[in-house]
Amino acid sequence: MLGQVGKTYLIAEGEAGVYLVDQHAAYERVLLENLSAALRGRSEQQLLLEPLVLDVPPAAVALAEEASPELSQLGFAIEPFGPRQVLVRGVPGALVDRQPQRVLQDTLVTLATNTHGLVIEQHASWAERLAIVLACKSAVRAGDTLELAEMEALLRRLGEAMLCRTCAHGRPTAILLSHAQLEREFGRR
Repeated sequence: MLGQVGKTYLIAEGEAGVYLVDQHAAYERVLLENLSAALRGRSEQQLLLEPLVLDVPPAAVALAEEASPELSQLGFAIEPFGPRQVLVRGVPGALVDRQPQRVLQDTLVTLATNTHGLVIEQHASWAERLAIVLACKSAVRAGDTLELAEMEALLRRLGEAMLCRTCAHGRPTAILLSHAQLEREFGRR
């Protein structure tokens, strides 16, 4: 790990050369892998000491009620709490440090209004769509300052992730500048 550029890209060196990693795309991919594992039955849930009440449009309340099994599968424990509110009793372990109440609120509104702007395959299940939007809404953003330990953990987790080449938007998570490319650019070859 060499550092962070413009509070957006991580720079790391590997055997093949220098990697420039988009921190949002990489984090989104790692979260998506975690949420996909939850859909396959390996979810961790963090119960909240005090339930949260989220204000959302009526369409989002209906969506939360309809999607209750998928939300539960991902690690959320929520229930309708009136015409414009949902009650959250638990959140996925993977999202516990990523403002899960804001993320869930944004996700429900985004899915209810179909304004996510993500590349989602036509045959994706509702649960897969939910996981994709949750991963995007939860990921660190361009402009977020990361500590060195956070950068290293992200790169390690990205290296472990399946299909780590792109995020849910279809953007690359990293690009490689090979040793040969660097030598050409600096007139050494």
